[in-house]
Amino acid sequence: HIHLEYHHHLYLLYHHDLHRYHIHLEYHHHQYQLHHLNQDIYHKHQEYHHHLHLNYHLQHNHHIHLEHHHYLNQNYHFRLDIHHTHQEHHHYQHLVYHFHLDIYHKHLQLHHHQNQHYHLLLDIYHIHQEYHHHQHLCYHYVIDIYHIHQVHHHYQDLLYHQNQDKYHRNLEHHLHQYQHYHLLQDKYHKDLEHHHCQNQQHHQDLHKHHIHLEHHHYLNQNYHFRLDIHHTHQEHHHYQHLVYHFHLDIYHKH
Repeated sequence: HIHLEYHHHLYLLYHHDLHRYHIHLEYHHHQYQLHHLNQDIYHKHQEYHHHLHLNYHLQHNHHIHLEHHHYLNQNYHFRLDIHHTHQEHHHYQHLVYHFHLDIYHKHLQLHHHQNQHYHLLLDIYHIHQEYHHHQHLCYHYVIDIYHIHQVHHHYQDLLYHQNQDKYHRNLEHHLHQYQHYHLLQDKYHKDLEHHHCQNQQHHQDLHKHHIHLEHHHYLNQNYHFRLDIHHTHQEHHHYQHLVYHFHLDIYHKH
């Protein structure tokens, strides 16, 4: 990654140098323009003094009054051109100032990247030193591993004999575990049978509860049905009463 970053900074340095070269070209182009503007200003000043000289002579000549006004008008426009030329000159001076400022900033940026480049190279150097240090350590680790392997093989031989003894002890232990497993199996089956009986009792209780709920539901329906019959009878007697009074009214009318 540091190598990649190093080449990236080299690429940036190249582009900054190229940009700085273009700014120098642009700066010299504006200097060339300024030179020509200064020449134009000088020639216009000469022309202005020539017109002043002509104006002086025209003012002493009353017969060429019209020509005098013509030159005064030319003089006014000439002064205006000089003013605009001065403004343009100051504008280019302002541009040149900013180009110099850009060049200064680019130089600062270039030195910053050069400084980064230097620190990257320093990091690469330290990493190489660290790498060689680790190589040296690895060499000693390999030698230590070799000695450890020798000791390891010696202990493996000792362990083999110990493992033989341990194997016989483990056989005896597994026999006891097997006996214990069968005892646990018997207990598990008894527990299963007990839980099965409990589960059956629970389902019977649940069934009784549902029958009880259903019985209350039908009792409730029967009550509402009787209530509806009672209301229907009341309504029937009410209409019979109305019919009786209607017949009585018809009888009285008759």
